[in-house]
Amino acid sequence: MKYLFIALIGILSFQSLGAVSYPVTTNAHTETATSLSKKEIKQLKKAERKAAKKERKEMRKQLKKDLKAAIKDFRNSNQSDVGFALLVILGVLIPPLAMFLYDGLSARFWISLLLTLLFFLPGMIYTLYVIISEY
Repeated sequence: MKYLFIALIGILSFQSLGAVSYPVTTNAHTETATSLSKKEIKQLKKAERKAAKKERKEMRKQLKKDLKAAIKDFRNSNQSDVGFALLVILGVLIPPLAMFLYDGLSARFWISLLLTLLFFLPGMIYTLYVIISEY
């Protein structure tokens, strides 16, 4: 950007001495150096800065979106393993609670609660069997 401005000034100074007019290429459009006034040069620079700023902003948005997606995928992959481990631990300690967290208030929960109240070991075995077989 800085070099483009220096080149424009150099070309304009050569033209004032009677040198040949060279076309100048900018990001906005192509014109001859003689037709660009200082105001137009400022406008071109402003437009280029705006475009660069917009491009950087879009790049930052995309990076943030990609980072959030990667973090979410990482959490979901680890969370399922942690959740499974916690369900197994709860299945050993409090079988009806583990079944409730796994399946809600369903027939399986009531079977697990009944088996646990009658005798603890069958309730634990039933809960662990259901959780491990379907996970």
